[in-house]
Amino acid sequence: MAGGVFSNVRINEEVHRLPEVDRIFVHPGMAACVPSDPEPLRDVYLGEDITEREAADALRQHGLTPEPLDGSIEDAVADLLVQGYVVARADGRMEYGPRWVIARFCISRRIARSTTG
Repeated sequence: MAGGVFSNVRINEEVHRLPEVDRIFVHPGMAACVPSDPEPLRDVYLGEDITEREAADALRQHGLTPEPLDGSIEDAVADLLVQGYVVARADGRMEYGPRWVIARFCISRRIARSTTG
């Protein structure tokens, strides 16, 4: 199955409960064109892992200085968001599909007018 309607987990549950359906495959990208008998994906990660050194080198190339964390990444992100910063994170391989926000993301406070235009 493919298409935006199948990004709805509840709809997929109902389709799977139909007695005539043994199993379903929802393409992670939900593109309009999917092979009629696709192979299930092993995972939804693409490309190479990013190392701390590669991340630090990329920051330096753009005139930024990498800073080591004191404590957990979650606490650091929360503190930066409270202060009004926009946070970008890359950890591991790039994800593919509608649920791509775990390994790599940009996030900001919704109330930060400077980020909403």
